[in-house]
Amino acid sequence: MDSPAVTQIFRRLFNTPARGCLRACAQARNPHIHIPITSRRSYAIRHKEDDGSGRSNWQQRLDYFPKDVSKELQSYPRVTAEELRHRKQRPRRVKMYTRDFIEDSLYNPHYGYFSKHATIFSPAQPFNFREMQDEAEFNRQVDQSYKDFEDALDEVVYDEN
Repeated sequence: MDSPAVTQIFRRLFNTPARGCLRACAQARNPHIHIPITSRRSYAIRHKEDDGSGRSNWQQRLDYFPKDVSKELQSYPRVTAEELRHRKQRPRRVKMYTRDFIEDSLYNPHYGYFSKHATIFSPAQPFNFREMQDEAEFNRQVDQSYKDFEDALDEVVYDEN
């Protein structure tokens, strides 16, 4: 009941070595070559807490969920970034909108990221990328724009840096 097509498929299948036995096939071809067997990690590793009896010192956590702090949060006052502008330290135990938190964290004059006035570079005219030959020319134009920007800024307020 074997058909010739099925027989041919099985012949091809069994004539090629399986991937797992490549080491055995290589040694069969040349017995003088020694291929080391890599060690495999066992999943039954004893942990430091294991006392040898199969038990461990691990304790189950009983507080699955943190305590409910919603009543405590209701007692916190709601503040805005404008109200915090004169404070010297970051507020604690207050409620605020995300927009106020971001504004306070960035622009508060005492502890904000931009606590000093920062001048941000902007070129006098936009770059014409179509006329640029390569990245090096772009870098030269950016360097020149920075120099021109710094020179114009130094005319207003001189800074040695």
